[in-house]
Amino acid sequence: MRLKKVIIKNLKENSLLFLGVLIVTPFILLFRNTTTEYNFNFFIILFVTLIIYNIPFYYLLISYYFENKNMELRLENETIFVTKNSIEKSFNKNEVLNSTFHIGIFHKNKIDNINRTYANFSDLGYWELEFIDGEKFYLTNLIVNFLHQKPILDNTEIKYRIFPYIIRKKSILQDKTDLENQENILINRFLKKFKNKTPKELEYIISEKNKFQKEAIKAAELLLNKKSE
Repeated sequence: MRLKKVIIKNLKENSLLFLGVLIVTPFILLFRNTTTEYNFNFFIILFVTLIIYNIPFYYLLISYYFENKNMELRLENETIFVTKNSIEKSFNKNEVLNSTFHIGIFHKNKIDNINRTYANFSDLGYWELEFIDGEKFYLTNLIVNFLHQKPILDNTEIKYRIFPYIIRKKSILQDKTDLENQENILINRFLKKFKNKTPKELEYIISEKNKFQKEAIKAAELLLNKKSE
């Protein structure tokens, strides 16, 4: 896991920011004709500011760590290997149902040149990867180091986000199942509602597709077929 490298990079950035404030502040005060004083309150304000500045970064870092704790990713030719809690699973690239990179919006500058400001969490992001068997993984760049390169899968969607926290979504397959279940519930309701209608009335419902829901038409078709038997 690349946790140590990410933390060291953040500490270096904070150190440079801290030193920058110490160096720049006297010149600002001098320009404003104010006496330069590094008293205790100055350092307290500086440290509190740094802590607040780092809250989003460490929130993402901690959530990413627990998401990918005891996980590994390995890519070999056309095969993707994902290991979690010492259990390795392998998938072929053509088994991928959904592939999405969630990365900081700062990196969209390469596309539209808007010059967005860099934040210390701008380089954090994750790879949402779902396979046709329903398996779904959120692979953060604590274990994936290619999120800012060309995606290894051609069908990968890239989402640029202000704050790339992990959004857990239902599986595409699960959503499809939910829709099918909802459709069946509606059809059953219309079956009960239309059960006493005559064949002529059912034919009218089927013929007026613009007036009735598709579930109502399906129910009418089922009842009409049953009556015709």
